Amino acid sequence: MDNPNFLDTKSLNGLNLFTYCNNNPVNYVDPEGHIAISLLVGLAVSFGVGFAASTINHGIQYGWANINFLQSGIDGYLHLNQRH
Repeated sequence: MDNPNFLDTKSLNGLNLFTYCNNNPVNYVDPEGHIAISLLVGLAVSFGVGFAASTINHGIQYGWANINFLQSGIDGYLHLNQRH
């Protein structure tokens, strides 16, 4: 069984220790914890896509010497939040 220290009372599924397996721990298991790795890779790719798209857009629109990387980072973060 999962460690109860990971419970999050502020989240809809925060009290559910079987969220990772769609509430079906009999048919769906993740004994090695690979779902967390897949989730982190997915989030990194989503951020990277938003960051790259924003950077290219800034380069085309304002010139490659005037890219606002802070804005690209913000856009990458916003792209991350639009994923779900």
